[in-house]
Amino acid sequence: MRTRTGLAVAAVVALSGMSARAQEPPARTPPIAKYCEVVQNPGSYDGKVISVRAKVSREFEDFTLFDAQCSQQPDIWISLGGDLQCKTKWEAMDFSCSPGSNVRFRGVEYPMVKDESLETFLKFSAARQNKKPVYRVTATLTGKFFGENPKQDKRLRPTMPGYGHMGCLLSIDRGPSGRSYME
Repeated sequence: MRTRTGLAVAAVVALSGMSARAQEPPARTPPIAKYCEVVQNPGSYDGKVISVRAKVSREFEDFTLFDAQCSQQPDIWISLGGDLQCKTKWEAMDFSCSPGSNVRFRGVEYPMVKDESLETFLKFSAARQNKKPVYRVTATLTGKFFGENPKQDKRLRPTMPGYGHMGCLLSIDRGPSGRSYME
């Protein structure tokens, strides 16, 4: 286990210094928002591009950012841009997707930069041994944040407090930035 952890950390540290996006202008990364501040005040960040650093949970019907120091719910659901979630045609809530096309949310298409950073993040966050996560992944993810679900029923009450099984959504378009690590 220690060897695997050491290799994972070495791989991530090596990748964090590499730029697989040489053909693109560097993306301006917003300052890192404090996780607890984001989940305690989701309306303040709604519709904005943010960076947030937290632990990643990737289980059955759970792909979220969380922080044990902040007991405030909801966690932040991670949505992958591009065609990574589009193996079959589907529609749910404000999402739509079909094979070979980018995921759409609220009518807006979200592409994905597929690079080594993303590949490493997905590989380590999905690694399992005996159905249990092999690594605890901490990452800084950047994307458009949605903290409020505007859908209402006939009586103008919210139909759901948020997205997924959680209340907030971060739609990412690239892998982690900066230093990530796997324990």
